[in-house]
This record gives sequence, C-alpha cells and structure tokens, in this order.
Amino acid sequence: MLETCPKSMNLDLALLARAIETVVECSQVCSACADACLSGALLEACIAACKACGDECEQHAGMHDHRRVCAEACRACEAVCRELLSTLR
Repeated sequence: MLETCPKSMNLDLALLARAIETVVECSQVCSACADACLSGALLEACIAACKACGDECEQHAGMHDHRRVCAEACRACEAVCRELLSTLR
C-alpha cells in the first residue's frame, strides 16, 4: 500500500510495523469477542468505523490506487456487517 502512495513519507518504519501489528491483533481479538457475544452494538460500531474510513478513502480513490483499494475493502466490510445486523433484529 505504501508503495502506491504518490507522495514520499518520512515514517519510522519500526513504529509503523508496530502500529500495524497492534491493529491486526486488535482486529483478531474484537473478532473473537464478536464471535463469542455477537451484539448489535458491536456490529454498529464496526459499520460506523468502516463507513468513516470508506468515506475518507473514497474522496481520493480516483487519484490514488491505495485509496481505492481501502475504500473497496471498507465498503465490503460495512455491507457484510449491515447484512449480519439485519439478521439479529
């Protein structure tokens, strides 16, 4: 993803790697929690996060490939969570 970004970034790559690993770990723990005690509130939080990220990335999707990929992934996640939420009600 970073290689598709059109501007160069001066990032601490070790810190970036740590942040990515932490996000992935958080995602896995949240998924396990959601599997164990699936609730509408958890799905609504996921929908909101995916929508916000998708909206932001979609603004620049036509200019930057990494933003398009991100927007598509967020929209897919949002849609699946909405579909699952509808089965709980």
